[in-house]
Amino acid sequence: MWRKPERLEQVLLCCEADHRGRLGLENEPYPQREIFLRAYQAALGVAVQAVIADGFHGKQIKEELDKRRVSAIEAL
Repeated sequence: MWRKPERLEQVLLCCEADHRGRLGLENEPYPQREIFLRAYQAALGVAVQAVIADGFHGKQIKEELDKRRVSAIEAL
């Protein structure tokens, strides 16, 4: 998803189609799409270069990047 953001769009489109395909929900709003997009944008704002600059190496980079992305999303 990080390298192919179009996949998130595809998943969200499927989720919205599923929502709208349910009886009684055809015309109901689907706010989850915007919620997921905001979370994704927040996570994208975490720069891997900053993690590397802070001295993390190898496997630690991914672990720290994941932690920082979660923190960015929680801050919303």
